[in-house]
Amino acid sequence: MSILHSLLYGIILLSFSAQALQLNLVSNNDTDTQIMVSNDQDLHDVEVYLVWFNLDATENQFNSLKASSRWEKGLSPVYSQPIDISKFESFKVANLNNFCPQDQRCFLALIAVEAGENPIDTNYWQASSLVPLNLSASRERLPGQQFFLPNDYVNRYNLPKEAVYNTVDNINMVVDEAPDVDMVDSAPMDDTVETAESGTVTTEKPDIFRLIGDKLLYANAAAKRFQVIDVADFTNPSLIGWTELSGSPKELYVLNDYYILLQVNYDANSHSSSTTELVVLQQGTDNTLNTVHEMTIPGVFIESRRRGNYIYSVSQQWDYIKEECTQQLCVSDKYTTERYLTINVLELQADGKLVLVDEVKISGDSPQIAIFSDNLVIANHDQGDKWQTTQIQVFDLTQSDPLVEFPTIKVPGQVPSEFHLSVLNQQLRVVYGPEVRTDGSTLAVYDLSPEQVTLAGKVDKIAPGEGLFATRFVNDRAFVVTYERTDPLWVIDLSDSSNPTILGELIIPGWSEKLFFHEDRLFAVGIDDETKENEEIKRARRIAVSLFNVEDPTNPTLINRITPLVGEVSYSWSPALDDERALLLNWQDSFAALPINS
Repeated sequence: MSILHSLLYGIILLSFSAQALQLNLVSNNDTDTQIMVSNDQDLHDVEVYLVWFNLDATENQFNSLKASSRWEKGLSPVYSQPIDISKFESFKVANLNNFCPQDQRCFLALIAVEAGENPIDTNYWQASSLVPLNLSASRERLPGQQFFLPNDYVNRYNLPKEAVYNTVDNINMVVDEAPDVDMVDSAPMDDTVETAESGTVTTEKPDIFRLIGDKLLYANAAAKRFQVIDVADFTNPSLIGWTELSGSPKELYVLNDYYILLQVNYDANSHSSSTTELVVLQQGTDNTLNTVHEMTIPGVFIESRRRGNYIYSVSQQWDYIKEECTQQLCVSDKYTTERYLTINVLELQADGKLVLVDEVKISGDSPQIAIFSDNLVIANHDQGDKWQTTQIQVFDLTQSDPLVEFPTIKVPGQVPSEFHLSVLNQQLRVVYGPEVRTDGSTLAVYDLSPEQVTLAGKVDKIAPGEGLFATRFVNDRAFVVTYERTDPLWVIDLSDSSNPTILGELIIPGWSEKLFFHEDRLFAVGIDDETKENEEIKRARRIAVSLFNVEDPTNPTLINRITPLVGEVSYSWSPALDDERALLLNWQDSFAALPINS
């Protein structure tokens, strides 16, 4: 319940516009969370379910509220018989006291189903309201879900989507009217080059795959193995080398002739005992994989970035601090948990060994990590602020000390992903969602200097009442997507950093999670929530890919939108919503490919 109550202070304080069978959660203090329900439509002959459920549980997945206001294990309706429901104002029905295990996805659902029908089958839902109860749940896109957070590029909780959804074959999507130019803008599996006023430098966001010539390198987390696959003949790939790993590999770098793997070694009994494992491998002429160096760092590995020969590894750690007893009789010890992030700077030597050259600790957790040619930026929550604000730490990477901190910035809201951050010309640009949703989102520009960080300018109150989703910075422009019932695409001019200005807006159904820019085009991966003509469903949330023309920033237009599986399923999802590396976007040949689950 500690996670739930923290969320109720800022991230998920739920208050929706009225609709049939509406759920709200109201937290008056740290121990009491009230379930409030209301209804604004007449419903006839329905069975009503008010259920707490855990998507990741193997047993005791459901707890159902009964008319007696008691919770019972299993899935059962509130009343023993179907009922008619009239309109009524919001009132408290019970307290929410169910515990959600850490790193699992828990929801509260209020559903009205046709009498005698299966409540799991969404086709029979007459009304529904699903409320996510923690961060990992809020990133889901379930039918009837009324509130959700934008996806960031990686699922912090590493939860198996396969536990809920079945896999559908990969689908290739044609990008109509894409510019015919010699350029591929895809997820950065290979090194990327960022340009700043000081020149160019190689930076990298790693993956679990690398294609080197005819060899496919694969960090196989499920098998805890590193595998080398010969793909010279794509019709007949062959495994030519592999080695067992001590932990679960999360990321892979290839530098010179060395393969560097960053892994998590989980301690099932204690987060604080989990470690980050690094191993450097080298492949011999006979394809044998030899271990060159191994290193262990405290903490649970989250992500890393690379700049030249430096790898910036970010790990989560916990300290358990014993509280001083102020009572006359202390029955047992009490402990508080302090969470913090550790940024370790590792340098690869010529002999293949990694050397720890710097280390910085930051309070908080759930970081968004972005790297630019001269800067590393980490935006994360600080539990001391009860997750209402985001602290942003910018590091200068150009000094002899590889990790020089600028003064910390705090913004009153949430930074959903690394794409909501940008550094250009010694200025940090950030788009953050509101602390109070009715206030709208904000784009702020900060001047960076070692002595102080000052606000240069901002534009706020962007789409009050709407959630913040995709953002893409392109030179002196920002493209921002918000959503409530439709998807406004905002074009913001940053040429005068002291006065960011909204130039144009385009409203279309659904929303976009990821944006990709090339010349005067924006390619978007998101959700189409419209039901189509002749479909016998009440709601839909399906993967959609869209192409926008932004040549005229005052008048962005939609060129085309494709919704795969329309008419076949009402719900679909793609890893590309979370991780842009799951998308292949080829501007030169005018096509895109992404996996879709349903």
